[in-house]
Amino acid sequence: MSAPTYRRPSEVATRLGVSISSLRRWSQRFASFLSSAANPSSDDENEPRHRRYTDEDLATLITIKGLLAEGYAYEQVGRRL
Repeated sequence: MSAPTYRRPSEVATRLGVSISSLRRWSQRFASFLSSAANPSSDDENEPRHRRYTDEDLATLITIKGLLAEGYAYEQVGRRL
C-alpha cells in the first residue's frame, strides 16, 4: 500500500476553481467527510497544523462543489454525502 499524496490548499482551490476561503469553509463544514489532514487538530502541539488534501478529499470536494452549484444548502449536501 503506497503512502497517500497530499495536496496543498492553493493547489486544491485552483483545481476546484474556488477561493482559499471557500475551501477552508467547506473543509470545516464537511470535516467529517474529509481526512484528518484536511482539518488538523490544534490539540497536539507536536503535529503540523497545515491543511493538506488527499485524492479522496479532492473527489469529495468536487462532489460538494457540484451539489452546491445545483442549489443544495450545506445541510442538504451533508445529508447527500
